[in-house]
Amino acid sequence: MNIVLLKDFQKKCRNVFGINPIITRQKDRCKFQNKEICLKLLADFGSFHSHKWSMPKMSRKELSSWLRSYFDCDGWASLVKAKDRKIGLDSVNYIGLKNIQKSLKPFGITSSVHPRKARSIWNLSICGKDDLIKFRDEIGFLHPNKKRKLEEAIGSYMDYNWKVPEDKYKLTKFLKEKGRKNLQRKEIRFNSIIKFNLEDLHSKLSKYKVESRLNGPWKNPYGSKWYCLSINLRELNKLRGGES
Repeated sequence: MNIVLLKDFQKKCRNVFGINPIITRQKDRCKFQNKEICLKLLADFGSFHSHKWSMPKMSRKELSSWLRSYFDCDGWASLVKAKDRKIGLDSVNYIGLKNIQKSLKPFGITSSVHPRKARSIWNLSICGKDDLIKFRDEIGFLHPNKKRKLEEAIGSYMDYNWKVPEDKYKLTKFLKEKGRKNLQRKEIRFNSIIKFNLEDLHSKLSKYKVESRLNGPWKNPYGSKWYCLSINLRELNKLRGGES
C-alpha cells in the first residue's frame, strides 16, 4: 500500500516482462493478468503461499534485492529510544524465516528467530547498532517510512567516546559541562563506562600540572562497568588561573 513500492514493481515488470501492470485507484495494489508468466513464476519458484514459500538459489546481488523486497513488504524498523531498536519480521513460515536468518549471515548480519507468544507465528529480529548499519548498507529499505525509521534508530545510539580538548580554555569549559561537584568532599567527579575517556582526561590535565585520581571499575545494577576520575577543587585553580 505504498506508492513507491507499487511504482517500483510496475517499473520492474516493464523491464523484465515488457508489460505495464496497473495501479488500482485505491493505490493499494499493482497487478497484471498473464497466464504464461504466472505459470512460469510457479514453475521457477514454487508456491507463493504464506506457509509454503521457499527461497530460490541466488547470487549475492540477487539475494540482497530479494531480502530488501521481503523486508519492504513484511518487515519493519522500530525505535524506543535508549531501550529498543530493531528490524523485525513476522511469518507463519518457520523454515522460511530460518532460511532468511541463514541468508543474512554472508552480509555479516546477526539475527534471532523466536515464536510469538500466544500466536502461531514466528518473529525474526535484527538488533544492535552494527547489525542495523550492515542491514542498511547491504540490503536496506526501499519503503520510505521504514527507511526513515531505520535511520532514526541508528542515529539514536549515543556516542560514549569523549573528545577531550587540549586547549586550556576549551578544557576548562569541558570540565564544567562533564563534571559533577561534590562540595562535601571538595572535589569534582567524572564518570564513564569507557576507561580511556578518563585516562585521556587525566593525561590532558597532567599537562597543566592538575592532579587527578582514577578509580574503578565498579558495576551498576545492570551489570555494566563504570569508572570515576576525581579532582580536588583546589587543583582546578591551576587550570583556571586562581579562580575560585
